[in-house]
Amino acid sequence: MRLKYLGQVLWVGLLLMSCSGSPDSEPSADQTASQPALSKSETGKTLAQGDFVGSDHDTKGSATLISSDGKTLLEFDQAFKTDQGPDLFVLLHQDAKPETYNPNDYKVISKLQNTQGLQQYEIPADVDLAKYQSVAIWCKKFNVTFGYAPLTDQQSQG
Repeated sequence: MRLKYLGQVLWVGLLLMSCSGSPDSEPSADQTASQPALSKSETGKTLAQGDFVGSDHDTKGSATLISSDGKTLLEFDQAFKTDQGPDLFVLLHQDAKPETYNPNDYKVISKLQNTQGLQQYEIPADVDLAKYQSVAIWCKKFNVTFGYAPLTDQQSQG
């Protein structure tokens, strides 16, 4: 009698797992909704903003430079998306449309955290933002611009 009961419980458990997805499946909307929002753009001051333009790879979304709590942050919006790549970095570039990558032309901010979605990068305090005209997603290994966002100064527009 006890084995029959355990068998039914095991069968029901397996059925529930198959309906809700395996541990390797993507998280449901309910699971991702509990993650904290990263956006500082509502509470911080927008310094500059730009929409991504695909270069050698399709890249979408926008980049915003924000001053918040004494820090400068670079934020990609929820719509941000680019292709996968082997060695992707986030850069500030002196040209509005980056075409060359001489060390004096750009500042590496970080490796790209994710190829899509909301994300933030802290800009070091010693970076002179006035020197840079765009944000670029760059593949260092192949020296390829995946996409770039020309930045528009929001302070002069307000």
